[in-house]
Amino acid sequence: MWDEFTEDERRNTTGYGVNCGRAGLVVIDLDTKATGVNGFDSWAKLTEGNENPATLTVSTPNGGEHRYYRITDAQRGGYANIRNSVEKVLGTGIDVRAKGGQVVGPGSTVWRDKDDRSKGKGKYAIKHAAPIAELPDWLFTKLTAKPEPKPAAAPAHSGEELPYDFPSMKAKRVLDKAALKVMNAAPGSRNDTLYRQTYAAAAAGAPTHAVTAAMTRAGIACGLPMDEIERTVPRTVEEGAANYVPEYEPVNVTAETRSATATAAQKDGEGFTKNYFTEDNLAPLFADKLRSTTAYVTEWRAWAVYEPTTGAWRKESGETVSQWAKSYFKAVYDDAVDRGTAADEVATRRLHSVAVCKNIMGSAAEELAVSSLVFDANPDVMLAANGAIDLRTGELREAKPEDYFMRRTGVRYLPDAEHAGWTTILEAISADTREYVQTIVGQAFTGHQPTDASIYFFHGDGSNGKSSIIDTTRACAGDYATNPSANVLLRSSGANDHSLMVFKGLRLALFEELPDSKHLDAYIVKRLSGSQVLRAPHKYQAEEEFRVIATSLINTNHLPASPRWSTAPGDASRWSPCPTSS
Repeated sequence: MWDEFTEDERRNTTGYGVNCGRAGLVVIDLDTKATGVNGFDSWAKLTEGNENPATLTVSTPNGGEHRYYRITDAQRGGYANIRNSVEKVLGTGIDVRAKGGQVVGPGSTVWRDKDDRSKGKGKYAIKHAAPIAELPDWLFTKLTAKPEPKPAAAPAHSGEELPYDFPSMKAKRVLDKAALKVMNAAPGSRNDTLYRQTYAAAAAGAPTHAVTAAMTRAGIACGLPMDEIERTVPRTVEEGAANYVPEYEPVNVTAETRSATATAAQKDGEGFTKNYFTEDNLAPLFADKLRSTTAYVTEWRAWAVYEPTTGAWRKESGETVSQWAKSYFKAVYDDAVDRGTAADEVATRRLHSVAVCKNIMGSAAEELAVSSLVFDANPDVMLAANGAIDLRTGELREAKPEDYFMRRTGVRYLPDAEHAGWTTILEAISADTREYVQTIVGQAFTGHQPTDASIYFFHGDGSNGKSSIIDTTRACAGDYATNPSANVLLRSSGANDHSLMVFKGLRLALFEELPDSKHLDAYIVKRLSGSQVLRAPHKYQAEEEFRVIATSLINTNHLPASPRWSTAPGDASRWSPCPTSS
């Protein structure tokens, strides 16, 4: 187990380390150097009523001691589960070193405080020269037990609350970053990236159902086939979850806690804490400045910014966020000049580097990553010019960033409003279909498709009122409606898959005039009715899979050719004649 020094080594060596793993050792380090810390008291409480055999004990230069134990043959299989830890497993003032760890060997001479050499040197001296005892079973059990995680407190800032079933904010962020990496994976490495990131997220403690859902969406977003995703994700989630080791104290770091820590660690004339100005520290601080009103959308590879004046989010090219970053870095530099040391000022000069700024912004993007699926996801709410409307109750309230509205209408919501022109338009519709048309147009403002799974034709020659219905509806719906090209519906029209992306998140599709006697594309019609899932690419980007929620209304003088054309219930198309001018 031990190699003996030669005389030359003994003369020329002042210290050496003991590789615990190679020697099959567990070393208990009782510490007393920190103010108010007494590892001896903690050890006494821990061993009270338990076996505490005499063993080789080494005193440390600062008044602590190392207690050496060897693992037994029966314990060898679980040796790798003993974690090297600082006060997290056995209590205050007690550190553990086992496989993968090492301690300073007895006889070594070291500085008591490497930052203050006025305290002189001290020696690791043998205190009890007893044989190394076997690790007691009770202690082995305690060291290898998986601890129950403490409940994680919700972050102090709004906009990033810890989901109830995540053990820590760290687990949530690992999952978010893993999904981002899969979505951005290059062709040829997508399945490998999916495997590695799924495992990492599950091993970090993210709930298995959340990992499965997020990584499935990410796999679809990067273009992997569904059967390949289904082969990879479930088994990898199980593998990762089996290797999850909970932390004792999940830490939710916020701008407030970081600022408080940094302030407490600063003293007049002594500058900022070590590593304060590193990229790893500044990136989450910058992200905290943006959190709740700025997000990085993984599928777009672009930023989104919340506009309080409208209550809606907008896609951002990156220039605005870049300007915010420059302002933030200037504030950091000014702070270093005002409150820091000369060394702090020198450290912050790196922030003038374009590469450093890009790195910090890239890390902040990972912290703030969201899927495009979060936007306009609630089908029962829409954003009007004067607030958010609950379409189930008619209640109007103030819009919030966490609503993730991106679409909105510029029309104000007035519950009791009436308009003579609209009444005239409705009266132009035949009495037997008027209520049905009102119902269809009304529900088109929701994120739900009609229950009869149809597309709807407003048909008739000349100025008969149908355009008035479509135009008024379009004006009231705002961003929730658009006018897709009629070619999308037609067979052999030359429309490509890119044109289908217009239906992502769209609630109301308003088509203007179809060519005479053209055949509808049955495949597209089926998927635009009945809440079908569509798969389509953005131009020059990977495919996305999304659910179609749009109600399709078609204003036409010519009914298209169709092998199934009737007004009978169950058909995919409905038509309403508009015989009256308005």
